[in-house]
Amino acid sequence: SFTRKDEKYETIVQHVIEERIRGNKVILVSQFRDTVMYYADKLLKENELNRNDIGVVTGNLDDNRIGNAVHNKREILNRFSPKSKNQIELLASQEINILVGTDTISTGQNLQDATVLMNLDLPYNPMQLEQRIGRIDRPREGNQVEEIEIYTFPTYSAIESILKMTQRLGEKMKGIYED
Repeated sequence: SFTRKDEKYETIVQHVIEERIRGNKVILVSQFRDTVMYYADKLLKENELNRNDIGVVTGNLDDNRIGNAVHNKREILNRFSPKSKNQIELLASQEINILVGTDTISTGQNLQDATVLMNLDLPYNPMQLEQRIGRIDRPREGNQVEEIEIYTFPTYSAIESILKMTQRLGEKMKGIYED
């Protein structure tokens, strides 16, 4: 029988596993809820990852969970980034190390306990990408991190549409200058 292989997912999960082996916290983010839920569900089934180490946050309250247990957004983010949120008591037993979420986690959140950000898509607005990066690229007290890792996994269709849009914009600009 024919089984469809998701090469993008396979690449992403391999990077997640490698970063966790290095001891890094990982954020995976998408602008689409369906994408977040797809990746979260698949990651929760990975034998090499601890399901209770994975948090999910979307704009839908019923989606927010750690492993398979529903939790509120605040608790999930506190458990993911206890140092930056001054929740040190969570470090020993309740800390999580993988966060999958929509852009709802990329505005107004201090998540600098993480050093790895994986963009599951490429937003059309470059400022949205900056917002995502800004969640982990922040001043840190004491334990300064020299580098953060940013991965981006756009689809070819997204790249093609951006290139077409850029080409159309260039043609419009050319028309303006010729007038």
